[in-house]
Amino acid sequence: MGKGQGPAPEQLGGTAIKPVGWDRTGMEAFKYLLYNPDTGEVLTRTPLSWLKITVFYTIYYSCLAAFWVGCLNIFFLTLPETAWDPNGRWTNPSLEQTQVWG
Repeated sequence: MGKGQGPAPEQLGGTAIKPVGWDRTGMEAFKYLLYNPDTGEVLTRTPLSWLKITVFYTIYYSCLAAFWVGCLNIFFLTLPETAWDPNGRWTNPSLEQTQVWG
């Protein structure tokens, strides 16, 4: 047919290309969320992606814990060695806070 001959094709709204499996619902969609056999994804990520995330956060939280321990050590270095009794009391009375009733 030439130009202007016959009715124009009808377009039904969105023309985006929909991915495979977009119409899954219910339990089928949930099973594909847990494991997608087409792509090998587990919870929407590939095993390599899960490995990279795990390695990153292991290193990140290890550095965060090391920083915290370092700050705690610096704090303990500022305390006098004889200030704290093994029984959990301050040996220097000036370090205790007492409430004065007046």
